[in-house]
Amino acid sequence: MRERMKAAAARVASRLRPGRRGLVILAIVGVAGGAFLWALPELIRRQAVAQIPKLTGRAASIEDIDLNLFTRRLVVRNFRLAERDPAKAFVEFERLEARWSWLALLTAHVRLTDLRLVTPVVHLARTGPREFNFSDLLDLIPPADPNAKPAPSRVKFSVDRLGLVLGSIVIRDESVSPPVDFHIQGLTIEAGGLTTRTGQPAGRLALQSKVGGSPLELSSDEIRLTPGAVSLGFTVNDFDLTQVLPYVPPAVPAGPYAGRLGLHLRLELDRRSEGVTRAVVTGDVTLTDLVLIRRGGPAPFMAVPRLSLRLKELDVLARRLVVSDVEIEGLRVEALRDKSGAIDLLKLAEAPPAQTAPAAPPAAPPAAAEGPAGPAVGIVLERLLLSKSTAAFVDESASPPTIVAVGIDAVELAGIDLAWPTRATVARLGVRRPVFLIERGRDDAITLLTLFRPKTAPGDAAPKPAPPPAPAPAPAPAVKEGGAKGKGLLDTMRLELGEIRVEDGSARFLDRSTKPMFSEDFSRLEVTVAGLSNRAGQRAKVSLKSVVGADAGLDLRGEVGPIGQPPLVDLVGVLRDYRLPTVNPYADRTIAWIIRRGDFKYDVHIKLEGDQLTVNNDVFVGHLQVAKSPERGDEVKQRLGLPLGLIVALIKDGNGDIRLSVPVTGSLRDPKFDVNEAIWAAVRNVIVNVLAAPFRLIGRLFASDDKIEELRVDPVTFAIGSSVIDPAMEAHLLRVADFLRGSPYVNLELRPVASAADIEALKAQEVLARLQRFRREVGAGDLASALRLYYQSHAPSLTLPKTVDEQLAALRQREPTPEAPLADLLKRRLDAARERLTKAEGIPPERLAAGAAAPPGAAGDGRVEFELREGEE
Repeated sequence: MRERMKAAAARVASRLRPGRRGLVILAIVGVAGGAFLWALPELIRRQAVAQIPKLTGRAASIEDIDLNLFTRRLVVRNFRLAERDPAKAFVEFERLEARWSWLALLTAHVRLTDLRLVTPVVHLARTGPREFNFSDLLDLIPPADPNAKPAPSRVKFSVDRLGLVLGSIVIRDESVSPPVDFHIQGLTIEAGGLTTRTGQPAGRLALQSKVGGSPLELSSDEIRLTPGAVSLGFTVNDFDLTQVLPYVPPAVPAGPYAGRLGLHLRLELDRRSEGVTRAVVTGDVTLTDLVLIRRGGPAPFMAVPRLSLRLKELDVLARRLVVSDVEIEGLRVEALRDKSGAIDLLKLAEAPPAQTAPAAPPAAPPAAAEGPAGPAVGIVLERLLLSKSTAAFVDESASPPTIVAVGIDAVELAGIDLAWPTRATVARLGVRRPVFLIERGRDDAITLLTLFRPKTAPGDAAPKPAPPPAPAPAPAPAVKEGGAKGKGLLDTMRLELGEIRVEDGSARFLDRSTKPMFSEDFSRLEVTVAGLSNRAGQRAKVSLKSVVGADAGLDLRGEVGPIGQPPLVDLVGVLRDYRLPTVNPYADRTIAWIIRRGDFKYDVHIKLEGDQLTVNNDVFVGHLQVAKSPERGDEVKQRLGLPLGLIVALIKDGNGDIRLSVPVTGSLRDPKFDVNEAIWAAVRNVIVNVLAAPFRLIGRLFASDDKIEELRVDPVTFAIGSSVIDPAMEAHLLRVADFLRGSPYVNLELRPVASAADIEALKAQEVLARLQRFRREVGAGDLASALRLYYQSHAPSLTLPKTVDEQLAALRQREPTPEAPLADLLKRRLDAARERLTKAEGIPPERLAAGAAAPPGAAGDGRVEFELREGEE
């Protein structure tokens, strides 16, 4: 059959003319070419569907391919590339359209006049920390040869118009628990003028999408591929920050509970043959309704209703960030120190525990391994403004708990220059109208926290429940003991704070633990700190002024040492015109005395060098009056040995004022050093020194290391049975009067005391008087005769002693104490001492109180004793 066909064709060909024969050949070629062009798209489709699975190991399908070489148009419809599981799609799109220019190919120029992708959908998944659903595709890319030099390409590429319509990217992260899904929807791209040819107009790009429901835009009218230059605008509005919470690293102890992020940035990028020569980002960043929670914590600890940031320049190559303005409005912060003394915000700032890597031999000699440190990161903040903000600190380690709250009208920082990790400078920190509130609770009740929590207005939605705490990170390997301790920031970074200024501040201290409740106000608070640094040897100037209460004034100034160095404080201060009755809630509780009246002035000099503390306290109290609390024991007497009222009376001068200097010294490292005990000891020493001189003249002061044991005024002594003051006692009463004149607020109580000798003398007088009366009655001639007759009539049972003296002594022993004569003797002695002090020395009689007589028969001489008593103004 084949041979017959060939023969027939030969006969036809032999009959045709030569010209017609060429036409037939062309027709056959045209038909064959048309058939090829008609079949080519299907051939390409089948080849692609066959080869893609072989190359990727994944199923692929293409519904249709249209290719027209004459109209320069290619259309691919309904493409699908599966996951490793063929039932799941990895990449799919509805249509891909492309047009090109044949003429451009003649100049080695690949020019796409139009390229458009319609409704692409990409499914991305992370199945492990470093495993993705496209990891197998990445493994197909051969590794680059590090020694190979890229060969210059003479082929140029251009895209006149580029479009992507209604694209979407579905991202699922299965490496966190529970898995997280992200959706990028409505992805639309319009671009054009993209070319690698030099000297051409700049290209353009516009991208719009929604990321997690938040609008995202990216645009540029300045895209040059050769040489590389891009000016790109990037905008994100209202991005929900809680979507990033699952990705906060376990080492970061806090994350967003609520908040919206807005970005309006512009990237300027230049690239030359030597690499990127410029990469700068500028723009604005805003945060609204940001709420931060502690990892695993019970409640938010920080809320920022609004934060705006003006990014002046982020130079990626120079590693320099310049921020022109940061404004924070309505910041609310809460910090807590638990009963163990740990502060939660400081825990948040702690670095994660260091991990030790297994030892490995060095790859280079030690000298080569010590290369220069990496370039510093420079951060400049030209201005920061914090307004209408509050902060609260709750100290549960105190009993009862203490709360410190701060409300600030405005805080402004200027000239912040940070070169990480070598230098940090702040030119000025200004705080306007801060309000401090320090509250000590009652019965361990904390009520202030509600003032600093966001309030829900009527009709507002209920707050979200706190998200479950993220799983705890795996424990880090233990650090080997004996390793060298790394340097901290204060060792590697130089800190400089030019000026810190607080203007028109106020403070209120409220203590609910006292009865009655104590409160004190500070107003017109002005604080200045200049030259604060961590540079060794540099001292900062410090000053503080404030009005305390209604009209008292506080003025404190001096110097403090550098940050991070051994403590160095040298401050002098004065508190003027303070009304002491204000502190009665503490006076009643701590010393069991009430202050009725008193104006207080206090000068202090505090010096702390290392651990050595020296405090010089100069105290002036005018017209002080105190009264014993009826409900408590006398703490002052237990501590000092004397009641406070008597101490006050003793140390007042003629004007009713008290002036004391009380030095306190000690080592803070000494475990036995206690500031409270040191103050009590200093006060005791001062009182002993003040009283020692006058009492050395009139009596004695007995003191131990703990307290004053006794203050004794020597008594006025008398001859036996006498009330006459001898010259020596007159001199003593003169010194007592001088003491009273020098201590106008001290009174004396005079108490007469009869000695045993006085009693015997009075008995002898009574016996002799009775014998004289008996002698006259019986007509006895002499005393001896009278005694014999007296014994016979009044004491017949007694044996008459041999001598007259023995007979008189026996009668004295039988004689009862003569009460009336004894009372008269005591009164005459008391009157004699009083008259001497009042009439001769001019002491007011009301300062000399008559005390009850002591029991008769005391040891020593007969006398009038003095006991110190608190006087009245």
